[in-house]
Amino acid sequence: MLRTVFPACLLMLALARAEPLASMEEVVVRAPAPLPHASASERVITAEEIASRPISRPGEIMEAAPGLIASQHSGEGKANQYFLRGFNLDHGTDLAITLDGMPLNMRSHAHGQGYADLNFLIPELLAEMRLRKGPYGADQGDFANAGQVLGDGGPGWFADARLRIFGARPLVEDNSVCSSPTAGVNLRGGYRFDNGVTARLDALNLFGARASQIDYFYLSRLRGEAAGVAGRHFHPVEPVAIRLTLSVAL
Repeated sequence: MLRTVFPACLLMLALARAEPLASMEEVVVRAPAPLPHASASERVITAEEIASRPISRPGEIMEAAPGLIASQHSGEGKANQYFLRGFNLDHGTDLAITLDGMPLNMRSHAHGQGYADLNFLIPELLAEMRLRKGPYGADQGDFANAGQVLGDGGPGWFADARLRIFGARPLVEDNSVCSSPTAGVNLRGGYRFDNGVTARLDALNLFGARASQIDYFYLSRLRGEAAGVAGRHFHPVEPVAIRLTLSVAL
């Protein structure tokens, strides 16, 4: 039996070597490299992950970040209540939130400092969210005590115009002295590349308004004056300026 099987195996091996090998066309697969994570507490949430989440209110998109809860108590009409790693962050007091580089936390509000209302947000336009969990991210400002959430609108062109208007403001308690009303226009435009690089051009105080950033009224005395003089003091706005910024998201 062994003498019969062995020659048959040799014959099959010879026939296999004689047949030409099947050729296949080269297939090239390309995909963007995932963004690096600096630590275990950082994560990048893609547009696909965001789109796959059912939400009833815009603020609930924050729950795409693991460990972050966005609740809504006492009905609608105000910002969500945020919780991260078991900590109550109120309406954003300890959670820094930015969208395309614009901080969303309000410095002062009746509900507390850092109030962040996300009801204007259109979740379908988010290209990605970057989450950092941990104690105090100094690079993200005063409200990043427990974590930071950074939203991105994705690659492409962007532009916006800002009209800054302040009416007359009382400078003393009896309203006898008021500041002058001010108005200014700023323009911004740029391009966001898919590798995290953003080029931005800002035109500040486009029409050269001669106004003040802030006004005070108090008693002051210069050298050589016998008594103080009550008067208005102000800090003028900067003249027309063009600013070019190149930033890289790490």
